[in-house]
Amino acid sequence: SADVLARNIGRQDVVKATLLSLISGRPAFFLGAPGVNKTGTVQALAKRVSGAVFHEELMSVVASADQLFVDSTSIEETATPGGGKEIRVKSKLGRAVGAHIFFADEIWKGDSRVLQAVLDLAKGDGVRHEGTMVKTPLLAFLAASNELPDPEGNLGAMWSRMTIRVEVKPLDRAGKTRLVKARLERQKGAATGGGALSLQNIEIMRAARPHVAVPDGIVEIVLEIYETLQKDHPGQFDWLWSDDRRFGRVFDVLQANSLLDGRTAVAKSDLAVLEWLLWDSPEQIGVVKAVLAPYSRTPF
Repeated sequence: SADVLARNIGRQDVVKATLLSLISGRPAFFLGAPGVNKTGTVQALAKRVSGAVFHEELMSVVASADQLFVDSTSIEETATPGGGKEIRVKSKLGRAVGAHIFFADEIWKGDSRVLQAVLDLAKGDGVRHEGTMVKTPLLAFLAASNELPDPEGNLGAMWSRMTIRVEVKPLDRAGKTRLVKARLERQKGAATGGGALSLQNIEIMRAARPHVAVPDGIVEIVLEIYETLQKDHPGQFDWLWSDDRRFGRVFDVLQANSLLDGRTAVAKSDLAVLEWLLWDSPEQIGVVKAVLAPYSRTPF
């Protein structure tokens, strides 16, 4: 992480959210304007995972599911009993199907039929191909856009799958200054330290994640936070209380965060990550942070 952040200034949230996605298996979404280095940071981190296949797609130019999943096609010709010939087009799967980390850029600009195929991929159950479900090695489904889906549209199912939601803002003055220095160092060829993370490492952490304890007290606090949001901000967080699936997955991410911090049980300090899990529109982010603050502060 330190090596990636030395070259991708101010993108701690993107790195942390990507690692949480890898370990929890839950999709992550990055909201931010073009040019804030969402894709570049993810690419840099993916390169640090030795043996990992990274695949990215600009969803606005993908016309069909085959463009996402089919690596090549071939024509097979077989003889029929009547002396004729039968022609069959055979597809060889690849591209996104073979990826350990998949990044869907400009996701909400994709064709609705393509996004249905992407939804299958995001679920982690495999993808439909020629009438059957094909298992994929996917570890992290990541997406980005400079906008949110139309609340009146048909993308609600896809948006609800984005468990981890991170707003990526442009660098401030100090960040831009550090960016210039980092670019100069990189252009000079200055080496940075840091080793690689193996796929085996990730699989070990994914297997360990369910064994991270979730104390009853933590569950009660999360429920209290949910109730506070719903009570103090009528109508804004009804969607959150209604989404039982998200409530369960919140704890997957809390466990992953605890594991990344070297603990075997979820603690109050892990609750800070809820700021990426409890909003549906950017206007709600500040509200969520304010409610979380008293719970996630560590003792002096």
